[in-house]
Amino acid sequence: MIKKISILALAALFLTSCDDFLQREPLSFGDREAYFTSPEDFALSVNKFYEMLPQNNALWGGLYSADVVSDNQAAAGAQSLFYPGEKKTPAKGASEWQFTNLRGINFFISSAEEAVATGHAQGAEAELNHYIGEGYFFRAYDMYRLLTNFGDAPIITEMLPDDQAVLTEASKRYPRNEVARHILADLDKAASLMKDAAPEAGRVYRDVALAFKARVALYEATWEKYHAGTCFVPGNSKWVGAATWPGFAWKPVRRRLKSISFLTGLWRPRKRLPLSTRSTTTTLACSTIGQALSDQPTR
Repeated sequence: MIKKISILALAALFLTSCDDFLQREPLSFGDREAYFTSPEDFALSVNKFYEMLPQNNALWGGLYSADVVSDNQAAAGAQSLFYPGEKKTPAKGASEWQFTNLRGINFFISSAEEAVATGHAQGAEAELNHYIGEGYFFRAYDMYRLLTNFGDAPIITEMLPDDQAVLTEASKRYPRNEVARHILADLDKAASLMKDAAPEAGRVYRDVALAFKARVALYEATWEKYHAGTCFVPGNSKWVGAATWPGFAWKPVRRRLKSISFLTGLWRPRKRLPLSTRSTTTTLACSTIGQALSDQPTR
């Protein structure tokens, strides 16, 4: 009997010790509370999103081949894209209807901002803010991918729970002009947080956000101008989102046109520059470019 009790006691001791040993925080990474404590943590977290940027491939593909499917560049062979019946809906895995990166970016932004607000993250404020600004830049970049591929698209700015009703509501596609305005707002936020110079080679910084803002604005304003009255632009019966947004209407808003000088980094009213200055200064209209920026929808 004493022998049995000793064996049971010994087994209980080993099981208790084993349980205590296994109940540990991850040693290699840590959880959300153990991470996001320094600018270095922020930088490592946002590094993953740099994989979203376009890259040139050694043999074929990348930036130099992107215009082959347009009328700006001719390839050695004809593109099947231009043959009737050849434009097919891709399989889900090959589609641009992807939100994995967007979810990761929203997780980073919310975690980093919370860490700064609560004092959990320690370090120079400018350093912490810069990497949060990078997060806003990449969210705008990924939303621009959705805009150029689908026009109307969901606007997702937070981590979503695993709830079917919530996910269904969040998947509703917003009018493309609202998507564009959300992208521009994120780029404004990014520009306000990022440094004037990159903290290290290869990272985005303030002028990158402003240059991309000009590109987004020009793209959307041009699209809405030349596709007005079609199914691709809100505000008419042909628009594919008319049933979802039956009360949509354009509401003009007057704004003063401004331009940005990427050499000085200062906003100033748009004016004609002397020839000597125009040859060395790049100015890009970054607001109120057409209907996309000057109109507000009501619904």
